[in-house]
Amino acid sequence: MKLPIQHTELLLEEIQTDGHSPLKFDCDDGAIYYCKYLVSVDRKELNCLFYELVAQRILTHLQLPTPEVSLIKITEGTLDKSKIKANNRLKVGNVCFGSKEVSFANEFQSI
Repeated sequence: MKLPIQHTELLLEEIQTDGHSPLKFDCDDGAIYYCKYLVSVDRKELNCLFYELVAQRILTHLQLPTPEVSLIKITEGTLDKSKIKANNRLKVGNVCFGSKEVSFANEFQSI
């Protein structure tokens, strides 16, 4: 199954976490996505994004609730570097892994 591609329209914020520090973007399909990009060149980080995609596909196949995912392309004029601390490697034209916002979901933090 092919992943859809959305384009950013507005950077809302960077979420500070102990991991990827996702960027919250408004995208051209009218939805909000939490976008993850490689914060470092650590191969484990890329593996985590791959595992997240595999887990999403398995949950969807099992008909369990999970956010829709998409590739998110960063478009000109939407990358406000003043709102970014961890994702400073991100540039216009780069592609991120995005999870669509689920309005009724609660954030899970590991201990």
